[in-house]
Amino acid sequence: MKKLSKARDLFKNTVIVSIGKIATQFITFFLLPIYTAVLTNEEYGIVDLLNTLTTLLLPIATLQIEQGLFRYLVDCRNEKEKQTKIITTVFRFLVTQAIIYLIVFLCISQFVNNNYKYSLNLNIYYHMDNLM
Repeated sequence: MKKLSKARDLFKNTVIVSIGKIATQFITFFLLPIYTAVLTNEEYGIVDLLNTLTTLLLPIATLQIEQGLFRYLVDCRNEKEKQTKIITTVFRFLVTQAIIYLIVFLCISQFVNNNYKYSLNLNIYYHMDNLM
């Protein structure tokens, strides 16, 4: 009986995560005609490159902490004190991680000659902020 409950919880959580991932993909897909109607080919290429680089760098910058947060919050969903402790710890970690990312970015950006490096940095910080 315990295994059935765990399997049901796993299925339910998988469906929730899947719906979230699929919904963001649909939003991106439906915004594509709007982007292409408003932006020139060059501008759209730059936006697409920045989004692709953000998608690549964000898991490195955040160390996929939101996945761990979700996993631990599911385990203690009825214990408010544990949830508060986990969320506080993750928030502190993300703030520290953001500061470290900024320091690394400032060190590396001196050697990169690109007009859009600061836009990329702001985009990554925007997505990091969404995690907090």
